[in-house]
Amino acid sequence: GKGWFGLGAVVFALIGGMLVMQFGLEAQGAAMAQLTEDAFGDFSILAQVAIFSSIGSMVGQQLSQFFAARIGLTKTFYAANVLRAVSLGAMVLMLGTGMMPLSLMFVFYAFNGVMTGIAATSEGTLRKFLLVQQGVSQQKFRTWWQLLAEIIAVPAPMVMGALVPTLGAGLITGIYPATIIVALMLFLMFKIIPLKAARRIENLVANAELVKTVVAV
Repeated sequence: GKGWFGLGAVVFALIGGMLVMQFGLEAQGAAMAQLTEDAFGDFSILAQVAIFSSIGSMVGQQLSQFFAARIGLTKTFYAANVLRAVSLGAMVLMLGTGMMPLSLMFVFYAFNGVMTGIAATSEGTLRKFLLVQQGVSQQKFRTWWQLLAEIIAVPAPMVMGALVPTLGAGLITGIYPATIIVALMLFLMFKIIPLKAARRIENLVANAELVKTVVAV
């Protein structure tokens, strides 16, 4: 009986914010190779730095619980995403101005990977409890998310790639960190993931873990 395609306004808005980030990610994918080619004369460097990003992401997934236990799950989510956006923006700026040494690019990718791992893990936990709170099944959420994300994934790279020669690879790549900030602002403005509700959500998480422990015993 819910509106908004059976998702409800809150979950629909959550998907909307995630799609904003996804659009930025597609823009980066369309222009990052050209930006790297312009900076280093070899876009194959991306394959090397991607390894550092993957390792950083695995480390970040393990660190997410550490930070959530100390500053809270919601603050961890927002802090990791803000740091990720700032880091990506700085990296794009330095690449575009020719100030990026290759060794520092490895560091940027490793750091971004760590922040991505922390952000993704905390977002996954928050999303699960948000869906339960809104009475929306994981299956319905994944179905709509996959459908809408795929719709964006087809035209966005082609459109953004076509704009690279005119607008420049740096500007197109810089869309990604900008969309991260925009999505976070949407989450706060529409109270999708409100900071004031952080403690309540974290108590739900803690209680769920306690129940799991008791059942296991």
